[in-house]
Amino acid sequence: GSIIDKLTQPPGRCDIPQRLDMYTVCTSCAAVTSSLCPRGFTNSGVKNCSYLVQIGGNKVLLDGCHRLCVKSFMQPRCCPQHWGPLCFFGPDCKPCIGGFQHPCYDKGTCFDGIRGNGSCSCQSPFEGVACHICSDPSKHGEHCDEECHCVHGVCDNRPGSGGVCRRGSCLEGFSGERCDKAATPCNADGLMEHCHINTDTFCPPPSKMFFWGKNALCVCRDGYEGDGHSCTAINRCLKSNRGGCHANAECVYVSPGNVSCVCVEGWTGDGRVCVEINNCQTDARGGCSTNANCNHIGPGQSECVCKTGYMGNGVDCDFINPCFIKNGGCHELVRMRIGATPHCLC
Repeated sequence: GSIIDKLTQPPGRCDIPQRLDMYTVCTSCAAVTSSLCPRGFTNSGVKNCSYLVQIGGNKVLLDGCHRLCVKSFMQPRCCPQHWGPLCFFGPDCKPCIGGFQHPCYDKGTCFDGIRGNGSCSCQSPFEGVACHICSDPSKHGEHCDEECHCVHGVCDNRPGSGGVCRRGSCLEGFSGERCDKAATPCNADGLMEHCHINTDTFCPPPSKMFFWGKNALCVCRDGYEGDGHSCTAINRCLKSNRGGCHANAECVYVSPGNVSCVCVEGWTGDGRVCVEINNCQTDARGGCSTNANCNHIGPGQSECVCKTGYMGNGVDCDFINPCFIKNGGCHELVRMRIGATPHCLC
């Protein structure tokens, strides 16, 4: 098996060394001494063999020699917790959601390997594409075993949310992260007629007036928290969950209670979910030539390498005529001919 460095992240390849043995045609030992291995193969010595020759009307078996040619290569494999069929063509084995050290955020099993798609099969009591949501809407926490602190709203039941309420879910008359900030009367006696005198006096902005039976109450407007008389702007980027932004996204403060999540360079998505950009999987293939391999290096990064038989910078690759390079590997008394497949001719 392969030894995986736990601190090494992408390309995530755990290729298996392979060896291909090929023998040249069995012939007389004198003739085989001048034979060459095909391009890409290494000479591994001369071995004994037997071959048939036609002498008169009979076939005679003679002792001879042939050359052993060896080619070593790596069979593509994705490391555990990495996936992607492009592993066949380049170093791109993407890590599962959550990263190679914590696939599916340690709450599920990743469908990894060459034939995998990186999806998560969640353990109970988790659900979601990344196993990042508690299946019980009233629970939160690392193990989804903690009661939510949301009092008069809808619980944000994602591990790490702190058990606060989902944004905008507070019932009328309540505000704050936990929807537990009750509205307060506009005046000491709470009679609605007093609130008609000057609403800005009793419910100064950014609060608003709310009627509850005969009582007139002050409630902090959306994006603010407090008791209604004293309201503070909410900067969700400073909260523990960074406004719900993805780990690979930047949280940008827009206005009280409003943020914008923007995926960082090399990642794409709505900011709440960011997916790694693989240039090699786009139609442009990272700008590589059709005669080049596109190798994924990291999020939004790739390199172009000309295929065997071509040369250039990867964006432009020109065909190499093998006849011009050491006679194409042919013997010096043989010339190479280019056809559908290059071959040597005496």
